[in-house]
Amino acid sequence: PDELGEGSHILHVVLDDDSEDLETPKSSHDLRVTLTNSENTEAEGILEVAVSTTMSGSDSQYLPEVYKPLYNDESLKNPLYEKFKQRQEEKTQES
Repeated sequence: PDELGEGSHILHVVLDDDSEDLETPKSSHDLRVTLTNSENTEAEGILEVAVSTTMSGSDSQYLPEVYKPLYNDESLKNPLYEKFKQRQEEKTQES
């Protein structure tokens, strides 16, 4: 829709089960998604996203108190992010 052409938006995309080969986009890369409906394979639009690294919400000094329990829930933590944080800390200590 034309409304998505302006401003900032957050989109949640539900992937089919056969999307196992989709790789996680890396920072400083672009991701292009072709938008179709379930009845028609003709492209109805293209979503282009520039992927960038941002600070973790859990590390932000501006994280509202109400969200802190979510960020501290071990069942929701991404183990890959924890490894990333460890590598970043090691780099900082080496400098």
